[in-house]
Amino acid sequence: MDDGYSYYILKPVDSRYTLLDYLINTIKQNLDSIELISGKMDCSYDRLRKRICINKEKIFIFSNAMFNNIKSEIDKDKYLELYYKNVIYHEIEHMFHYKLNSIKANTVYVPADYMSLSEFPPLKKRMSLNAKKVELGRRKSRVKLRAKERIKKRISLYMVLSNKYNVLNPDEIDNCDIAVEEQNMKYEEIMLPPVFFEIQ
Repeated sequence: MDDGYSYYILKPVDSRYTLLDYLINTIKQNLDSIELISGKMDCSYDRLRKRICINKEKIFIFSNAMFNNIKSEIDKDKYLELYYKNVIYHEIEHMFHYKLNSIKANTVYVPADYMSLSEFPPLKKRMSLNAKKVELGRRKSRVKLRAKERIKKRISLYMVLSNKYNVLNPDEIDNCDIAVEEQNMKYEEIMLPPVFFEIQ
């Protein structure tokens, strides 16, 4: 693999990865969960949270009336199963487009949710700036420790593959920093003005 990240689940052999190793590492690095959601949101892949969201309210493209009017019998359960597969495969394709950028040495990158400070109450309004800075630092340290334990637990699940693969050991990240990857601009996601496409 052409990047400098050292903490993929499967480690290289003689500094090389097979295509299968690359695919497994990409999935393990880029996908933490698949979640069923409701509301107006579409199905999507969230790169920083490393999550595929499937809107269960947008499942049936056909209405019940259309199902009933189709001459051949359609098994709604089978249709639903195929729909979920199609959505998951589609979002996995998006997931495979992403690769870690701006890699810092000795840093393990985790989903954004692992580093969330949302469990803490808001900082008191009457705290001094220094006290706020100290409290915020304490909270971030606590969250970072918990994120490290969480990612170590996740890595340890793959130790069962160690008889077949060279697998990352959870102890290898003991002295690492933990971070969420930075947003990076992907040029294929930018809508360029039509003037750039004029034929010369």
